[in-house]
Amino acid sequence: MTENGQFDTEDLDYCARLVRENARDMYLADLLLPESARHKANILHAFHVEITNITLGHGDPLASEVRLQWWSDVVAGNRGEEAKGHPVARPLLVLMEREPIVAPALSVKIEAHIFDIYQDPMPDRTSLEGWCGETRSILYNLVARFCGVEQSTELADVAGHVGCCMGIIGILENMPLLRSKNQVYIPSDLLQSVALTPESFLTTPREQHAFAIEGMASLAREHQSKAKSAIKLLDSTAMPAVRPLALADLYLKRFEKAPILAFSSQTTPAALRVQWKLLRGL
Repeated sequence: MTENGQFDTEDLDYCARLVRENARDMYLADLLLPESARHKANILHAFHVEITNITLGHGDPLASEVRLQWWSDVVAGNRGEEAKGHPVARPLLVLMEREPIVAPALSVKIEAHIFDIYQDPMPDRTSLEGWCGETRSILYNLVARFCGVEQSTELADVAGHVGCCMGIIGILENMPLLRSKNQVYIPSDLLQSVALTPESFLTTPREQHAFAIEGMASLAREHQSKAKSAIKLLDSTAMPAVRPLALADLYLKRFEKAPILAFSSQTTPAALRVQWKLLRGL
């Protein structure tokens, strides 16, 4: 952080590089944001990468929770000096000073991510949608605000559905890793509908497992459809913030065509194909 509260160029470069290397689709979408919002979104998404790197790791849950608590303290303003030594926390302090809406939202996000470091099953669809809202929808809402969109029920509705759609896709994309950690994000009520339990879902994939993946893809499609309808009620200034929804088809078609492949390593879509989808928009 510079003396006058401006973003340091080296910090911005670090955040952009971190997002590019760990969350490529976010990085490519950020490139298409208005210049006034781009750096803020990069910092926000670098924070997201820091948090998800903690929760997706195979470390001890208690150690992971301690690391999450450090970030919670940073967001609460209780680690000022320590934060100034961290290349993501440092610009985040400036962002929170400039944008008072950021800190309360990130506090909610960190709290929701505690679920990710333990092995409790996802109870039901409502819980899944709540988790997506607090870990993903918050990001879309904030980026829209960075783009100059006023907070409204319409924006909350759009961000909610986009976050649910893309959050579910993220679960499907990370299925092999999540299963290796004995974590089940598919709601128990959905599993029950296809004759599975959280315990049996972690066994060798069979036909019922494919049905569960189809159910998750269908739920993502439902939120995709609702998001597209709700977006029509927003001003065009919100479009860059929700542009990542354009990637939903790229991922969902793969799971719909061969759901059982969700249990094996996924081939990441080529960057040029992702860029083309983002440029075409919704």
